Amino acid sequence: MSDLLGVALQIATPREAKLMKQLPTSQVHSTFFDLWTRKEAVLKALGRGFSIDPREVEVGIGPGRSYINFDERIWTVESLAISSTVRAAAAVEGKFDTPLVVTSFE
Repeated sequence: MSDLLGVALQIATPREAKLMKQLPTSQVHSTFFDLWTRKEAVLKALGRGFSIDPREVEVGIGPGRSYINFDERIWTVESLAISSTVRAAAAVEGKFDTPLVVTSFE
């Protein structure tokens, strides 16, 4: 995609959009895919997917773990390092402090 920032602004909350606009160009690609996979994980965990406007769900930008309150529930959202070019995220209802473990079958 040639306009990742433009696409990000269509799915980002106002705060996420503000942070995305402040990023150096070199960080837009990885940050966009972290944002996209985190939102997708939460929306799928809710069971409604993109029928919910992704701009309603604040997941934060960047890798790592965050806790979000959405739909009157707490969610643990964590970016997963699959490889240097593959982004993924998991969303689990509840607040978890233990690491999420991903096993590679390569």
